[in-house]
Amino acid sequence: MNKILHISPFCFLIEEKGRGIICNIKSKNAYYIGKKAIKTLKKCRPISAEKAYLPSWLKIVPKDEAEKNLSFLLIKPDAVLNGYTEKIVKEIKKYAFIPIKREKRMLDRKDICFLYPAHIKRDYFKDFISFMSSAPAELIILCREGSSAEILHALAGNPYPDKNPKNSLRKRFGTDGMHNAVHSSDNEENTEREILYFFGSN
Repeated sequence: MNKILHISPFCFLIEEKGRGIICNIKSKNAYYIGKKAIKTLKKCRPISAEKAYLPSWLKIVPKDEAEKNLSFLLIKPDAVLNGYTEKIVKEIKKYAFIPIKREKRMLDRKDICFLYPAHIKRDYFKDFISFMSSAPAELIILCREGSSAEILHALAGNPYPDKNPKNSLRKRFGTDGMHNAVHSSDNEENTEREILYFFGSN
């Protein structure tokens, strides 16, 4: 039986025999359409990973018609120490992400401030730096055909694990808003920025 996963209010995955297609809702009313989509998709019977009967307001990104795009994933120290690194990598591979470069690294204050500039003045930032620099993190460049950064960010989920659908990475591997397993670039601009910072231009 096909599985339909509600990744976020704007993103769905239909899986069939280990393969899948990502569906993004493109609408100003995406949040409300998302509620309707759950009911509608459950009535749909996908006939293959490339072709499925879906509502017209869902955009399908076929594998053979899309460009390869990069995304950046950082597996945080809590997930690394808990032995979740390979489980997380295995999970994202299900969504057509291919790791093309990996590096385990200790982060310092400069790195953390670069990744989280909006949090620098927050009261918890000192504790956050202590956590993020307490053990190595796993840095990964991923390649995917079609939407990449946005899909990975949706798979990561809300920063607070308890506010996520059960299939998100943070729900499965995180514990709270600080120890939430992963960081991912949320758009193409930040993906390029973060990859260049940590891996250079090569």
